[in-house]
Amino acid sequence: MGEAFVAVADDASAIWWDRAGVARITQNGESRMTFNHSTWPADISHQFVGYAFTYGKLPGAWAVSATVLQMDPIPFRDPYNPQGTGQNFDAGSFNLAVTWARNLIDRFAFGLSAKYVHEGLENENADGFVVDFGTIYFTDFRTIRIGMAIQSLGPSLTFIEQSYPMPTMFKVGTAMDVYQSDDHNVLAAFQFDHPADNAERANLGAEYTLKAFQPNVTLQVRGGYRYNRDEEGLATGFGVEFPTGSASWMRVDY
Repeated sequence: MGEAFVAVADDASAIWWDRAGVARITQNGESRMTFNHSTWPADISHQFVGYAFTYGKLPGAWAVSATVLQMDPIPFRDPYNPQGTGQNFDAGSFNLAVTWARNLIDRFAFGLSAKYVHEGLENENADGFVVDFGTIYFTDFRTIRIGMAIQSLGPSLTFIEQSYPMPTMFKVGTAMDVYQSDDHNVLAAFQFDHPADNAERANLGAEYTLKAFQPNVTLQVRGGYRYNRDEEGLATGFGVEFPTGSASWMRVDY
């Protein structure tokens, strides 16, 4: 959906998009899990795993998550060995997070994450802590909801004797089911991004859901566009949701 998702996420994926959406997990003992893998140019890979749950008398919904960015070993090069010295070095980063979210009233939810961040380059390392928080407000006009998130808010990291500010991001967006029936649903969403270290961006996305694809199987087709980007303007994807038991289900997205 072109990353226009801050006002949409309402399951374990909300840990990434807008942690307030975790509060939509309301049944006692209910849990959701998400795993995402992305492959980027230059042999870079990105993994995200999150587990959201409610438990006993603990207030609200909770989640734990991890994000890992890694790449293949990189050969050492110098002016005398432009093809490599035969040795390699590693680079990558990860974070670990704990999230809490709660419906403060029926239509308004708040979520907060505390994250430990680690950056590594060969023998150099940087560690720090940041917070993410977000809100979702469900209006009483049709199905319009408004989401807001601030991500990576925290002090600068010191890396190789230099200080670098965190890539803080502010996101605000809205979403609405523009068409609904027993077997069909069309969702439209808009999002505005304001990164601290780059130009503002706008994202527009839509999702069509077919509920009568097969009994108990749901098909979703998605598309979106990201404005003011040098790369990755158009985005498309699809998902299939199906039951895996009497009280469990799975969704696979590409």
